[in-house]
Amino acid sequence: MNPGEYNSSRAVPLPTPVVDEDPVKARILNLMKDLCNPVLAKRRATEMLIIKTKRPAPFKHTSFFHKVMKLLEAHHFRLPVLRFVIDLFDKRVLRSIVLDEEESEVDEENEEESKEDMDDDLPPLDTTMASMADD
Repeated sequence: MNPGEYNSSRAVPLPTPVVDEDPVKARILNLMKDLCNPVLAKRRATEMLIIKTKRPAPFKHTSFFHKVMKLLEAHHFRLPVLRFVIDLFDKRVLRSIVLDEEESEVDEENEEESKEDMDDDLPPLDTTMASMADD
């Protein structure tokens, strides 16, 4: 093979785009893509926190967490941003992935808690944003 020739066996495959049919989940994924840009990161993170307070359901599903992880591995993010994204998700989602539980078990637990949480005030905002602004 000559030095100027293209060898397709060495080509790095392009990552497949991560999309979702649900408009809220699709918006979250688009906002997460913008988090790798330091100029847009703070505003996009604020938008994601607003979405999380108004519609926390996507952050309670393991299938959506897997989509987010695919997105995170396809782009270059700074460590505070990665931490911020992972902290957006309910801790039961992370536990279910580590313990390899079924999503239906986690969904049942989340539904029970969401009924209890409807009576409570809005959850507090995450303080991880302050560390992202300092970078």
